[in-house]
Amino acid sequence: MRLKTLTPMLLVLAFTAVAQPIFAASQTVSNDTWWKDAAGNPIYAQGGNITLFNGTYYWYGVQYGGSSEYYASGVANSDTSFVSINVYTSTDLAHWTGHSAVVTTSTSGFSGTSWVGRVGSVLYNSNSKLYVMWVEYYGSGGNGMACLTSTSPLGPFTLHNVQTSITNVYYNTEGDSTMFIDVDHDSTPYFVFSDPHGRQHAYVSRLSSDYYTIEPATLIAEWPQGQEADNMFERNGLYYLIMSNLAGWSYSSAYAVWSSSPTTPADYTADAAFQGTTADYTHHSQVSFGLEIKGSSSTGYIMAGDRWSDFDSSYRSAGYGEGYNEWCPVSFNGNQPIYNSVGSFQVDAATGALDWGGGSTSYNFLQNRATGLDIDGLGATANGSTAGQWAHTGSTNQQWAVQTDGSYVRLQNSATGLFLDGEDVTSNGSVVGQWSDTNSYDQQWGEDSFGGGYYGFKNRATGMMIDGAGLTSNGSNLEQWSYTGSNNQQWSIQ
Repeated sequence: MRLKTLTPMLLVLAFTAVAQPIFAASQTVSNDTWWKDAAGNPIYAQGGNITLFNGTYYWYGVQYGGSSEYYASGVANSDTSFVSINVYTSTDLAHWTGHSAVVTTSTSGFSGTSWVGRVGSVLYNSNSKLYVMWVEYYGSGGNGMACLTSTSPLGPFTLHNVQTSITNVYYNTEGDSTMFIDVDHDSTPYFVFSDPHGRQHAYVSRLSSDYYTIEPATLIAEWPQGQEADNMFERNGLYYLIMSNLAGWSYSSAYAVWSSSPTTPADYTADAAFQGTTADYTHHSQVSFGLEIKGSSSTGYIMAGDRWSDFDSSYRSAGYGEGYNEWCPVSFNGNQPIYNSVGSFQVDAATGALDWGGGSTSYNFLQNRATGLDIDGLGATANGSTAGQWAHTGSTNQQWAVQTDGSYVRLQNSATGLFLDGEDVTSNGSVVGQWSDTNSYDQQWGEDSFGGGYYGFKNRATGMMIDGAGLTSNGSNLEQWSYTGSNNQQWSIQ
């Protein structure tokens, strides 16, 4: 059985004019429902990916013969015949405009195919000035990966070549696959995939400079039990390889490993469950692609999942038969990714902020108005550690998730996952501590505006303010003082 793939976003400078409606900054993404485009038509984009070109998100995915049939009847079927590769555009990730299909059965080489799926990221090659798409393909051109090109991200795309073998791979070609683009490091593209027999091996390959060839593969690891739906995203210099269990067309939990180098097998962590995906089987979906939202003040991460309910009745019998697309925010406890299975969440594509109840992946720098030092976790991981201050370095020790918790916020360190904690102290000059999640009032802070982009943080339990205390040395303690309104208690959120 040919199953679906992932692809995160590509950030490139490519110019194309697409008229998009303008909406408010923060938008709601709702799961467990049928997503529709601006014209009211259901979105058919299974096994797809999202790419960012010139400020507009392009969502590519496959429509199958059984997709519209299931939408109309609610009865699962076995019609995996290829209809088209569709594209939808958005500027806010919540409202999507449908366009003409970019590949159809009328496209040369795509009539009578036995499988088309797992659309890889669409790449822009600045030398050829062409957009390049990779997709799994079994057809008249051979069995393997089809490479297509277009002069526009809106297509139409034409078949350029079919690569039927990849060097260093068991059984010579891909099983499940995706295209990952390392947007933070020269937009280098990587092909991430499993072997076709049992999905027991995970590989990463580079592409040739023209993007028309998948180069020899590096074996990352072997999974005796088999893992599929391979996809990858990058955060703070770590590369996260995400895979699902083998479950056919059904929903499943997922696995996560990570490394400081995508092509260095020894650097990857041991195979382990993707935290948050076990309880409800990745929100009753299969992981599909990771989406990095690089905003003006933070970077958010979404894990997109496919519901293959058109081909498997288990979704509807379990009460999850609505919708093909399930997106959930990813947060982090230190380097550990956490899948947050939620029915809906808020996304601000401009700032990169994601919010869902008490959760957030909006990482910010908190800089003191008086001294210019940033609040710094100092890499401490023990409960009761003192928070510090340091000149701006941009490291994850200085990045804090400002998490909404009712009318208060909680401040969680990106590097360690610890929260700023008032520790129930009431004496001026007391230090601010760091603790793992207790959900107590000591970890809740009132966020008060001083104007001019500066804020104060008052502890809910004690009423004490976070205070820089006029300290200017790297490694100085972060202190607490009763309210004065001075610049020492004012912080910019960057």
